[in-house]
Amino acid sequence: MIASELGLDPTIAARGGLLHDIGKAVSAEVEGPHAIIGRRFGKRNMVKKPLIVNAVASHHEEYLD
Repeated sequence: MIASELGLDPTIAARGGLLHDIGKAVSAEVEGPHAIIGRRFGKRNMVKKPLIVNAVASHHEEYLD
């Protein structure tokens, strides 16, 4: 809803948020910051849009590529 109000694509925001949450959920099992874990998961498994995987990692300013 916030993305829509800002004139952004809510689908991209929702997918980025989901990957972020996946990274948080598995961060106890996998070493590293949760934003990077979520980005890696998305890049390997399901996300074809680089904008989404970038959003997951960069919202904590931890983007590494």
